[in-house]
Amino acid sequence: MPVAIAETCKQPSLGVLKHIVDVEADVAPALAELARFGLSEPGPELTNAVAIGLMHSTYLYENQAVLSEITPGLLDALSTLGLAFLRRRAAVDAYQRTASPTAASLSKDVAQAAFGLTDWASKKAWLRESAALGRNFSDTAPPARLLANLCRQLVGVFCLAGEESVASGLLEDLLSEARRQRSTPAHDPKTTLQEAIAPLRAEYSYEREGPDHDTMFISTVTDTRGRRGTGVGRSKKQAAQNAALDLLQRYIPQALSTRTPEPLRTPTSGQRHFPVAIPEPRAHGIVVGELQKQFALRTAAAPLLSQAFVHSSWAYEHQRDMIKFHQRDNLVLAFVGAEAAGYEDALAATRQAAADPPLEFAFRGLGNDGYNSLFSRTGLVSGLLLGTGQSSKITEEMGATAFQAIIGAVFIAKGFPDSLEPCWPSAWAPMWQIIASATLRQSDPTTLLQEAASAMRLQTEYGFRGSGPDHASRSQATVVLDSKTLRMRIKVTGSPATGKTRAKHEASAAVLRTLNRLAQPTLARELTNVAVSEVKLARFLLAHQAALLATSPVPLQRWAAARLFGLHLAAMPEQLIVWASGADNLLDSQNTLEGAGARLEEAFRAALEPASTLRIHLVRTLEMLEHVKAPEDLTREHIDQLVQLCGVYRCVGAEDPDTDLSELADDWSLLYRGRLTTPSMPAVRLTGRERAILDAAVAAVLLPGATATVEARSIRPLRVRIVTLTGQPPGASIIAEVCAMWSGVTSTTGLSPVEHGIEVTIAATESPTERGPITVAVLGALQPRPEPYHASVADILHDLKNQVVAARQAVTASAETETAKLEQQLDARRHLDRVHAMILQLRAATSLLEPASDEKAGVELGGFLRNYGRAAFAWLPDNIALSTPGASHPAYVAIDGRTLIAILDNLVKNAAEAMPRGGSVKLGWAADNYEAIIEVADDGPGLPGGLAQAFATGQRIHSTKPGGNGLGLLSARSLVRRVGGQLTVAPVTSGTAWEITIPIVTRALEAS
Repeated sequence: MPVAIAETCKQPSLGVLKHIVDVEADVAPALAELARFGLSEPGPELTNAVAIGLMHSTYLYENQAVLSEITPGLLDALSTLGLAFLRRRAAVDAYQRTASPTAASLSKDVAQAAFGLTDWASKKAWLRESAALGRNFSDTAPPARLLANLCRQLVGVFCLAGEESVASGLLEDLLSEARRQRSTPAHDPKTTLQEAIAPLRAEYSYEREGPDHDTMFISTVTDTRGRRGTGVGRSKKQAAQNAALDLLQRYIPQALSTRTPEPLRTPTSGQRHFPVAIPEPRAHGIVVGELQKQFALRTAAAPLLSQAFVHSSWAYEHQRDMIKFHQRDNLVLAFVGAEAAGYEDALAATRQAAADPPLEFAFRGLGNDGYNSLFSRTGLVSGLLLGTGQSSKITEEMGATAFQAIIGAVFIAKGFPDSLEPCWPSAWAPMWQIIASATLRQSDPTTLLQEAASAMRLQTEYGFRGSGPDHASRSQATVVLDSKTLRMRIKVTGSPATGKTRAKHEASAAVLRTLNRLAQPTLARELTNVAVSEVKLARFLLAHQAALLATSPVPLQRWAAARLFGLHLAAMPEQLIVWASGADNLLDSQNTLEGAGARLEEAFRAALEPASTLRIHLVRTLEMLEHVKAPEDLTREHIDQLVQLCGVYRCVGAEDPDTDLSELADDWSLLYRGRLTTPSMPAVRLTGRERAILDAAVAAVLLPGATATVEARSIRPLRVRIVTLTGQPPGASIIAEVCAMWSGVTSTTGLSPVEHGIEVTIAATESPTERGPITVAVLGALQPRPEPYHASVADILHDLKNQVVAARQAVTASAETETAKLEQQLDARRHLDRVHAMILQLRAATSLLEPASDEKAGVELGGFLRNYGRAAFAWLPDNIALSTPGASHPAYVAIDGRTLIAILDNLVKNAAEAMPRGGSVKLGWAADNYEAIIEVADDGPGLPGGLAQAFATGQRIHSTKPGGNGLGLLSARSLVRRVGGQLTVAPVTSGTAWEITIPIVTRALEAS
């Protein structure tokens, strides 16, 4: 059914997507359930939005042709917004339903709701029934985590659509379950005690008894009323818990009973001890009044605004005043404010993502430094109540907490509105743009350095040195970078700063500046006139990157995204060559990288590989043919598409000789005989691929019966324009498709549509006279190399085209009798059946899979292999035994699950087919901090003669199986290479053993 996300009447300014797509899932079960929460008779726009919200990334990747404007980044944004709304909703729920909440109790309740979403979503049949999932889930139940993510996406859709009440109703069942869990007897006496006596604090003291081998601790807890409890335990923690439990049982037993939390009462409900504003000091009262006017709040809001400025140090020193005014510190308000502001931030970023869907969505909230800066800008700093020891210095954390508490106070005083934006004063509008930013933020320097260091396998360690008096102390941080590959370490010292965190950022920023210089094409010029210490750091970082690339697999896509070792310049050959020359000069790498050239060339070649672009066109073509249900529906467009695609794959898979443009023009004159005008062409040397691209452009423009002209408009870069003169010009859609398909063949060539034709631009690259190993590797990677894998795909596409042509001929040929006509129809149907069978074969052989966005952090290898083994038993022959390894520790590999399944399926099936009389296949794995090796071994007859050598040298593999095409192993190797890994034949005395080497990634566990 057609679906779209569009602007809703409630929020016409959101700019939400207006994409028309085709989703096969039926969202009727979801709509029926959502009607219970107020979504009655939704219009087509909102119905379409629900369908997008229930779409999983696996479905998106398998339907790229019809979902071209929906991106993984958009789905990630919806999920981020849904989680932010859930956290805000849970925080409000816990705040409203608890008589004396603490920041710790609110945090626990919010985390409980976020974690509970996974189990809750797994029980919702309507969610499973309406989900749009990839084919991998056609025979298996989707995991609970997947369903939880879909639920977050759906909540995000309602937030964008201005239907927050529906989102709240949907989550009410989840929050009700969380409340039931909170009403059970407490298992943490210390937390329960603190909640019972808040806002005051309990004091714990400890005594130690017994020898070292049999130590016991005695803890005594005392509250401000003098009530005491004692407890004994093997550790201080256990003793303190028992002491808190003793006090609760003696004096506050009701706190341990099963109960429904008492709601926080409002002034009108008759609560006897409702908080009041703190009247002194005078500056505090003035600030509270100013804030009340800014937000147009009633007088009843003054106590909340006053509380927003109460730092815990002041509360501790003024306990009598805190009891007198029934007040508490600002931590609870800060927690609520942080969740409210976090939701507004996610909403603004997701609105932008809906208007312009990104490929990736990396959301980062505003940090303490940002909130502290905003607090300083308000001019309300004088109202902050600080203890004597803190009054001389307002730290970043204090300022951030105060500003978040102000947001929390306003949010509560306004009655928990759907959005704070309409309540925000116009005078503070610039601050709102910072709080709710549509532009995704970068991480702090330390986080960015950790990400880069993780990709480079560099160990980091920080040290600090203080200076100055206590009231104006300064810290200076030093970061130590440890390269196990080089067996070297280097120290980088940052500028002095206030506080260790800021000092740490300064040291990290110094390293990042050098990494940024190394990423520039003109790195040689970037490192001119800089300090010797920075040149030394640059040389260390570059040498480490080069040595790592030369010795082990790395996640190339991650390196390119991080702009490491020039891989991000792959699409700009001229700049890449300049960078390589500068890198060689910096390293004097003739000696330091001796023997590493081949591995470096492979890394650059993988970054330059056009396979990803070709795969998109291949998927689109196959899906177009799959939708053909009758031979009569086959058109000339299907044939033209296959011809173009076959030409591209054959070009990439072949090794054509270089030629000259003037010689090529002579060939055209003979081939097209007067139909193509070729004025004097310059003598420019072309590679075989560049010639193939020009040939394809001429063939696309010069339709039967038409004439055209070819003109060289410039030489450097070479611009060749082919335009129709007379006759029927090609359609705009055909030209656009040809340009898109052939532009990805080489990094030096691009095609663009012009009126009635195509312009081909070929960049000229100059080779430096002095060539070090890095420059040689880059030049080698820029030279096209035939890929047997692509040549094999071209052969299948050619056969596929022949079947389509045969089907069309059979159905359109004239028949003298009715019987002959029926025979022709039967023949056409057989050809179409063969087309569909070949498509399935091609899909399986080429493993048409792309990484799923929710799996981009990798899969846990041990558990994955165990699950794979269980699934493989369903299709393996009975006489084949399969053993899978246990897992002694978790290891996450930089590959998505579906791609790894495709690789293992190929190797395991090959092993089973090689042992028709039975045998065993063994899966094993090992991993260190940087890479994992998966072994697939069998006890069969071994690889056929010559296959191992052909595979190792990159030659065409000829299958020994009936109907085989040799694509399987080449496809598996291509998939492994895409993540920076290797597939190799392991030396064994009997049978066959394959080793799959894949980089390790670190995986951050989500709260959900």
